[in-house]
Amino acid sequence: MTRENERALVRWHTRLGQLNYGALQEMVKNETVDGLEFTGSVCAPNDRCSTCIQSRMKRMSYKNLDTVRSTVPYQKLMSDM
Repeated sequence: MTRENERALVRWHTRLGQLNYGALQEMVKNETVDGLEFTGSVCAPNDRCSTCIQSRMKRMSYKNLDTVRSTVPYQKLMSDM
């Protein structure tokens, strides 16, 4: 894949809302979108976009560190200064 084709592929990937490259390949094969033409095979570029990386991350859940709860009002008071 040439560098220009790779840039165009990434551009379409971004324009279509981070669409996966397999679906892009199907769109090229079926000529679904006007102007979406590539010579050679459509494959994912080596460098992944940051949006795709972030969307695949799992959210870390934080455990409640404060196990002792107050039993009466104002027993424990927190404020920002």
